[in-house]
Amino acid sequence: MDQKKQKQINEESIASIGLGKAYLIFDRRNQWTDWNGTTAITRRNWGFLLSLNDAEKWAESSRLQGTSFLIDDLPIICVRCKSGALLLSERNSARPMSWYSSIAPSLTGIRTIGALAAALAASKAKWGIQHLFEGLPTVNQTGGVYYSRESSPGKGRNHLAWSLKRQKIDDTQMRRIVADMQRLVSGVG
Repeated sequence: MDQKKQKQINEESIASIGLGKAYLIFDRRNQWTDWNGTTAITRRNWGFLLSLNDAEKWAESSRLQGTSFLIDDLPIICVRCKSGALLLSERNSARPMSWYSSIAPSLTGIRTIGALAAALAASKAKWGIQHLFEGLPTVNQTGGVYYSRESSPGKGRNHLAWSLKRQKIDDTQMRRIVADMQRLVSGVG
């Protein structure tokens, strides 16, 4: 996205805010760690996608012998304005954005995407994710249930098989942020 469009989105008023789900992708493979032939499983984060189908397709197209993939459900907050959206989350946390209550007072009066992004960045949240989108992304709704998927190779030309494991993620603070921001946007808070 060019800087002009980014500036425009950052200056626009927040129109709506909601909780959704994204899919964080990792790959794992056995990799040499030294010249003595020692190996270890390495895990690399490749980012996130907004569709489980897209995440599985990405893993399928990135297959190499000896590589497995993880796709973790990730609760996200989607803050929309007229011409874009800001996606917020915290990865690798059983209680994402649990630090929120410490910065809640500083959110009073925030009306734009840019002001919200700046306030949350100032919180120095560990593993924070902020992603600005041009246009309005389609975000899957969440019922508060999150899974981790691990691939196993299919035989021959088969597709990857996926095992499903429920994650213990408490999105209470993220729901509180959404509720607080909805009140601010509507002028009630």
